Amino acid sequence: MVWHNCKTDPPKKDGEYILCYRFRGELDWDRAMYEGNEWIDEDTCISYGVPGWSYEELLPYKWAEVDLSEVE
Repeated sequence: MVWHNCKTDPPKKDGEYILCYRFRGELDWDRAMYEGNEWIDEDTCISYGVPGWSYEELLPYKWAEVDLSEVE
């Protein structure tokens, strides 16, 4: 698994990824959708880092794609 910078190396296609984000100086991670140049938590409809949302402090930091096609 390779981690990519959200600002300098965003995903090239929409889809589901692992997202590491900053919240009040701490790092955390979650599963997130990347759609239309935005990171969205599909379960709670959070748009990470979008001003005007109550979750604007959740700043996208790194992302990774996990390929589970070879897992049985």
